[in-house]
Amino acid sequence: MKEVSKVILPNADLLGEVVRLLKEDKEVILSTKGASMMPFIHTNRDSVMLVRCDAPKVGDIVLGEISKGRYVLHRVAAIDGETATLQGDGNLRGTERCRISRISGKVVQIIRPSGKTIDVTSARFERCSRRWVRLPRLLRRIFLALYRRMLGIPRNVYQIPNI
Repeated sequence: MKEVSKVILPNADLLGEVVRLLKEDKEVILSTKGASMMPFIHTNRDSVMLVRCDAPKVGDIVLGEISKGRYVLHRVAAIDGETATLQGDGNLRGTERCRISRISGKVVQIIRPSGKTIDVTSARFERCSRRWVRLPRLLRRIFLALYRRMLGIPRNVYQIPNI
């Protein structure tokens, strides 16, 4: 069996290369880090498949550069002209804003360690996502706390920035 080595790169370097590949219309699979997209995407467990995104829509999960070399993988919460407001599904208050031109990719699949893939463009996933986002913050907070306890995820994992 061929030995596989793991290389850890600074986010700015790695994601700069991801953006370059997306601009060339390549699909990119990226491991995720951070819990801001829970319960749909799990830190250090799930990977996502990204494709180029020229026209993001509200509800899309996108890779956006919110400041020089600082990227997030969050859901588009709103679009106002040339600016998108991004928010992680596990973030109850915090949002980021970025220019639409700085959104380079959109998630089309979530890949579990078992190899199971979840098509985020499916009607079922989109329904679940809309329901989650529409829940009152208090219910989302309670659900996230219970979910985190059930999975044994320490509370401080929420301090890790996404990606």
